[in-house]
Amino acid sequence: MKNPKILIFKLGLLGDVIMTTPFVRQLRSICPRSEIQYWTSREFAAPLVGNPHLSRVLGFDSAPFYRKDVAGALRLRQRLRSEVFDIGFFLGKHWFFNAFAASLGIPRRIGFAREPISRWFLTDSVAYRELRHEIHYYLDLLNFVGEPDRSDIAMEVATSKECETRANSLMEQFRLDGFIGVINSGGNNAGESGFVRRLPSDFFVQLVRNLAQRTKVVLFGNTVDGEYYGAFSFPREVINLAGRLSFHESLALMRRANRMFTTDCGGMHMAGVVNRNITAFFGPAHPARKAPLLGNVEIVWPDRDKYDAKYDLYNLPPAEPLFQEIKIRRTSGAGRMHAGGQASVCLTRNRKSRTGGDSISSPVQLGASERILSW
Repeated sequence: MKNPKILIFKLGLLGDVIMTTPFVRQLRSICPRSEIQYWTSREFAAPLVGNPHLSRVLGFDSAPFYRKDVAGALRLRQRLRSEVFDIGFFLGKHWFFNAFAASLGIPRRIGFAREPISRWFLTDSVAYRELRHEIHYYLDLLNFVGEPDRSDIAMEVATSKECETRANSLMEQFRLDGFIGVINSGGNNAGESGFVRRLPSDFFVQLVRNLAQRTKVVLFGNTVDGEYYGAFSFPREVINLAGRLSFHESLALMRRANRMFTTDCGGMHMAGVVNRNITAFFGPAHPARKAPLLGNVEIVWPDRDKYDAKYDLYNLPPAEPLFQEIKIRRTSGAGRMHAGGQASVCLTRNRKSRTGGDSISSPVQLGASERILSW
């Protein structure tokens, strides 16, 4: 078929949707004249607004999938069937979404087979299990319609002049020249609870106060994060903007940060779109699957020895508390501190792994199980 009508279907989450943008860009390159629609949860559609590679973006209510609302799922099914797609890319990992895909009347259905049963519902599938970056897994799906470019992995989100103007106004209002952004979130969504990817509060407060001794600090996140930050007493150099900015305003302001300190969450991937100076704290997830593929990203992963692949594969909560050993101690030299932890992983874009494009260096040990945070 010369110009197939194409569906991309992904429930969420925010960071996962952002990580699909290299796939979207390359799909458009492979199918330059096709109508390409991206259907995703309404609350996670913002990263796709203004994407030049998509013909249409539709946000839908994802609650029926989590609440087992059969009537709601059937209504969505009818809307999708009425579009008469030729090819569907289903980017979720659970077999249920592939079963849903099989009910849409789409002749060619491409997706992931985490469990063997998924192959019954898909016409073409990629096995999802081994340790590889999510971006490369999405690019694997393109093998069924063309040839992906493994070097084209930059995440992409459109911005607007209005949001850039708003960011400039905030820079002036709060005198933010040289500021550092901080995000402490992750692990609280429709499929997960408990904030298992969030740093312990005592460490988070100590980190922010240390950073605020050097420059202004802006706290980013959603409304829930903003309420959490507001429970702590910070010096006036700390500005809590979580929940007060739109997605695109946050993105524009993150671009202006001297460095972003962030946990493994949607905000980390936002930062990865616009800022190359990132320190990312990882807990239950493996950085090789999720960390921004940028040359100078610092990964702090103190619980590497507790890693259980079941979290990444099945979203099962970790069996033990995480971030219990991480600490900060001051050292000599401006702008430097130590964060105690077991091991760190550095991701680069300079060399490829044997698994088809992951650019992951060997684990690094610094001093007595310490990681130097510098900016």
